[in-house]
Amino acid sequence: MFLIFASNFCTFCKVLNSFQGPLPLDVQLLGEKAINCRAYAKALHYKEDEFYKGPTSQVIESLISINNKLQQKEAAAGIHASVYESNSALNEEG
Repeated sequence: MFLIFASNFCTFCKVLNSFQGPLPLDVQLLGEKAINCRAYAKALHYKEDEFYKGPTSQVIESLISINNKLQQKEAAAGIHASVYESNSALNEEG
């Protein structure tokens, strides 16, 4: 029952977002609820928004996990490689 409600809530938020612009809801909350509902495509959308606002290790791990669940192995590998390259560049500068 909860999964149905949460999935409908995510759909409701998406529809409102398309009509009225961004909702005053935390994308982290929406992403976590979408993951809990197994609505991985929606979760990916919200986690990507989170990533662009400020990548954290938790968001990166979520993106890799969600891409793996969506069977997008290349995307998951690309995220991993990008993070590795960014860390390598930071270590060389420092």
